[in-house]
Amino acid sequence: MNTLLAPKTAIEHELKKLKNKSYNRVFLILQSSLEFAAMLFEKANQMGLMEKGSVWIITDDIASHLDSMEYSSVTFNMQGVLGCKTSFAETSQAFKRFKSEFQREFELEYPEGGGIENPYPSLLALKAYDSIWIIAHALRKLESQGNFPMDELSKNVVATNHEGLSGKISFKDGRLLEPPTFKIVNVIGRTYNELAYWSPESGFSEKLATQVSSPPKL
Repeated sequence: MNTLLAPKTAIEHELKKLKNKSYNRVFLILQSSLEFAAMLFEKANQMGLMEKGSVWIITDDIASHLDSMEYSSVTFNMQGVLGCKTSFAETSQAFKRFKSEFQREFELEYPEGGGIENPYPSLLALKAYDSIWIIAHALRKLESQGNFPMDELSKNVVATNHEGLSGKISFKDGRLLEPPTFKIVNVIGRTYNELAYWSPESGFSEKLATQVSSPPKL
């Protein structure tokens, strides 16, 4: 059967094979679309794979959406899931202004809420905004020349030194100079608990948080 035409059937088939392998099971999801992850956790929950004896770990690919997920359709089936989520300055004035504008535009686009009680910009939205800002800023530097050669545009982009919504943005050898810091989170109820922080430079931090500082209503 074509798995693209029947993804839920394919998911159930694979989960049955995994369920029969061992009582103690650790599942790590490295990459997935939000739609596929929603189907996966729904089916895993139905099959009893979210109960004692199973551990689910999600990477930033999915965890970055936790703030903007609709509770009833996704997080209901993700109770107890552990995740690594990129940390950013949610208390900064720049982020607060962006969030306010984001929610205003969301309400204009979806006057009935689109099934989400309190829309919250995900990390992907912040990165998209930062990317557009950097390119626009690089283009402005070339306006006086009357043309926009790609090599000069690229030089201006990699010369960026900017505190963006998603974090510090500067480059070295074509890569981001400052690696991200991750929150280790645990999905509980309508939101998630922050358990610790981790970064490539310092490893796990001892600073623990019991609850998100401003938990969105999912």
